[in-house]
Amino acid sequence: MGGGNREFRITRSGQLIHIETLADERTPGNLSEFWKERGTDQPILLQIHGGDFSRFYEKAGVIRRLLIRRLLRKCALIVVPSDSWKNAFSTIVRDERIRVLPEGADAISDARFEELKPLRRQRMQILFDGVIGEDSGSYDLPQIIVHTAQCVPDVRFVLAGNGDIDGVRAMIPEPYVSRNVLFSGDPEQEGRTWLLERSCIYLQPSYHGDVPGAVLEAMGYGLAVVATGVGEIGEIVRDNYNGYLPEPGDVGGITSRLTELLNDPETLFLAGENSLSIVRSRYSREQYESGLQKYMRSLAT
Repeated sequence: MGGGNREFRITRSGQLIHIETLADERTPGNLSEFWKERGTDQPILLQIHGGDFSRFYEKAGVIRRLLIRRLLRKCALIVVPSDSWKNAFSTIVRDERIRVLPEGADAISDARFEELKPLRRQRMQILFDGVIGEDSGSYDLPQIIVHTAQCVPDVRFVLAGNGDIDGVRAMIPEPYVSRNVLFSGDPEQEGRTWLLERSCIYLQPSYHGDVPGAVLEAMGYGLAVVATGVGEIGEIVRDNYNGYLPEPGDVGGITSRLTELLNDPETLFLAGENSLSIVRSRYSREQYESGLQKYMRSLAT
């Protein structure tokens, strides 16, 4: 979820080359292969959409770090999604070549938000999406599901994404796995919209910063958020305003926050309204597109 695959995408616009990527251990190889094939002096705007800087650079060997610095010097401009990413990249790239551009998301109307309230109150649905594995906190989900369902028997968890689905399913005891959990796989946009409109809480128990686009997409649909405050998530979600930010691995804290929201519709929907307000004020699609065009024009002149 969250706007499509941005692991590595190249777009040519006039004389400008726009590369979008996640920063992880695969990125240097992708960039190196691109430069072997391109054979041109067109200016390059490299846009980082998130990922894991420690895997991308800090945990790389000496030779790999040298390669990364050499590859980044070839870029005319590097665009990152937050101040924390700028601080990370400023250790290997000069500040004047780094720009901050927060991700953008669409926001549903106030009228649509009000229309969805009865459906969301009835379904009591919590949405998790992402790669199902250790880094995303997926192996904490079985305990979170069981403990939350013991307090709110009608709760429904939707686990959307690919990865170790069988491993997580095997960790959830019956009757919870059949009564309280739906594994949806990685849906197309129509399926994403269906899930977002019927969910009331977005859950992200990650252990490291990842892509903020999925969180913003959920906020744009007016969902309260319970997420560990790692990476950019801690900059987007405001604790006790549009959700809560427990520590990674704090299963008890995550469960208590989910239960609190499900048992208090007024607080739940106020958090959803606040999510919409945050997206509209700082993370709108229009602000994102305008900022990106400004940086692209600066390289085209």
